[in-house]
Amino acid sequence: MHTEQKETSLQLAITLSLISLVISFITTVHVKYGIAKLPIITGHPEVLQAFIAQAVGGSVLLPAVHVAIISIFKSKRTPSTRRRVFIGWAVFIVGVNVFTLLMQQVRI
Repeated sequence: MHTEQKETSLQLAITLSLISLVISFITTVHVKYGIAKLPIITGHPEVLQAFIAQAVGGSVLLPAVHVAIISIFKSKRTPSTRRRVFIGWAVFIVGVNVFTLLMQQVRI
């Protein structure tokens, strides 16, 4: 008997990916300059763009590469599988960034 799997939520995948993007950005700024300098950084578009690019690279590019690799297998070419990859990466990235922020606090 074939059991249907519940479809993974697109909204959940997008929300978690955006959260990981924001947390990655905040962590990167905090580690490099301190979060208090964020208003100053926004006045320098080239620096701000570099931080955004770095956050996007980790939060969107890595999961996209993962999806491209698993798409080699026909059974993994489903929207639900792709969403689960993005959700998994988002949770992992948030965890790593929270750990990084906690270690920054301990170091001070």
